[in-house]
Amino acid sequence: MADGVRLAGEWLPPGAEGPLLAAEREDLRQLGRFLRIWWNDQPTITFHTSGSTGAPQPIVFEKKIVIQAAQRSVSVLGIPPGSRALLSLPLTYIAGQMMVIRALVAGLDLIPVPPSTSPWNESLPTIHLAAFTPHQLSHQDLLAAVREVLADDGVLLLGGAPVSPDLEEQVQCLPGRVYETYGMTETLTHVALRSIVPEREESFSPLPGVRLSVDPDSCLVIEDALQPGKKIRTHDVVELDQDHFRWIGRLDRVINSGGIKIQPERVEAVLRTRVPDVPFFVGALPHKRLGEEVGLWIESSPDPRLEHRFRRACTALPSVQRPRKILFLPEFRYTPTGKVDRLGTIDRWRTQK
Repeated sequence: MADGVRLAGEWLPPGAEGPLLAAEREDLRQLGRFLRIWWNDQPTITFHTSGSTGAPQPIVFEKKIVIQAAQRSVSVLGIPPGSRALLSLPLTYIAGQMMVIRALVAGLDLIPVPPSTSPWNESLPTIHLAAFTPHQLSHQDLLAAVREVLADDGVLLLGGAPVSPDLEEQVQCLPGRVYETYGMTETLTHVALRSIVPEREESFSPLPGVRLSVDPDSCLVIEDALQPGKKIRTHDVVELDQDHFRWIGRLDRVINSGGIKIQPERVEAVLRTRVPDVPFFVGALPHKRLGEEVGLWIESSPDPRLEHRFRRACTALPSVQRPRKILFLPEFRYTPTGKVDRLGTIDRWRTQK
């Protein structure tokens, strides 16, 4: 690993992050703070979970394991030294932090831009590695900007939330390779990839050294050679076929309606093919007799025509999976990483209804 990082073409050695800390842009100040932590003499570093399924939790890793995880990622993606890596994710969470560490360990030229859903205001050089959330890239102006700067042999990673069929179709215009990533703070970085461009694959494939299994609830269990003796038990329901898997949904979101278990993400997948242009999600509503029933929340002011579109889309679902109530909310709550905060949004709806 190099003793420093190349930042927009300029070499930055350890201890020289002072100008970043004093920069006008908040993303550059965050970068300076993170580099100062990384370059200290402590053998460990603390990351924090995103908080999408509860309060953010600290997780401590040895830096040598973090380095190995970053090296494996760069090796699998085939990114050579000297390539340019775009830093377009917030440095408050591990996805952005790991992009910095990839640049450190692989000799990449890090190009920081403020995390946003809008195109950057500056002219950028050709980019060989970039990562965005699906929420970011669903904005057409940003997608067009990425198309202009991504190298023909570049790699774009999409992670932090599932990639919708609509977005999967939109990114077919991009050059290079596009992957949906699977990972979490506990795994340090992605431990599985699903190709979207140029080949469109249905399943995730694990990285070298990663072993997958499922528990009795069909939730994914991860064992990684980088963290020997540790089993990471997830709440992600999957369909596992040998060493490939399809992500189905979250176990903690299952709706139990009169003893029938309904996976919201399966319902959403059907509806999203018919109404791809409107943010929505499916969740549980209390029911006196059944315990829970299926509800559908739409990010919009009440709109009879939009409700009609969704009711027509619901006819494609089995009767037991059809939402019994369609609910409108002008604005959803989102996590800092761009995921819909489902519980927070439902709480907001309850206070406003």
